[in-house]
Amino acid sequence: PTVGPETMIASIQNGVDNGERIEKFSGAGHFVPGVSYVNGLIEKPGVIFVRSAHMTSFGEMNGSLTPRIEQLVKSFHHAGIDVESRTDMQSFLWEKFVAICGVGGAEILARQSMGPVLATPETKDLLVGLLQEVVVVAHGVGANLSPELPDQLVEFASNNVPPTHRSSMFLDLLEEKRLEVESLNGTVVRLGREQGVDTPLNFAV
Repeated sequence: PTVGPETMIASIQNGVDNGERIEKFSGAGHFVPGVSYVNGLIEKPGVIFVRSAHMTSFGEMNGSLTPRIEQLVKSFHHAGIDVESRTDMQSFLWEKFVAICGVGGAEILARQSMGPVLATPETKDLLVGLLQEVVVVAHGVGANLSPELPDQLVEFASNNVPPTHRSSMFLDLLEEKRLEVESLNGTVVRLGREQGVDTPLNFAV
């Protein structure tokens, strides 16, 4: 078999339910969650242009630093790839999820890049509302996120994100490609329903 007793399946795909999806096929105990901040595009088949790349992180969802995480990090370092281990992976995973659901969702609904979204009161409120809904759902699954996170993300975007920024999901929409919306905002809606939490803005996305 391809997957043995000690096999790790590390995923840095966007989303918070990758482990659930993967372990339906691999069995329990193999999934290792990861988070990576990389901005890139496919220039042509087999050629990926990386605009910017920041730290990639791995960790256990229960917050423990296990031998397998240490082994995984060492393997990446041996290959010359800079990664780190974290003991707050659940919250870290959800922080990125909040951001990409909010930013991607607002840009898609507004059909605008981040500059006009932030400059227009109605779409800025939309962005904040999307972020707030995801934070509430995150709290429902036990992720320790600050209630101030939506405002912090909007402030960060206002000061650091270029006005021409387009999320990968918005770019996919413009290029008529398949969207991640079901795995992102759709997951917010699904988890919200399970918790009895209304998520009308994410549903609209």
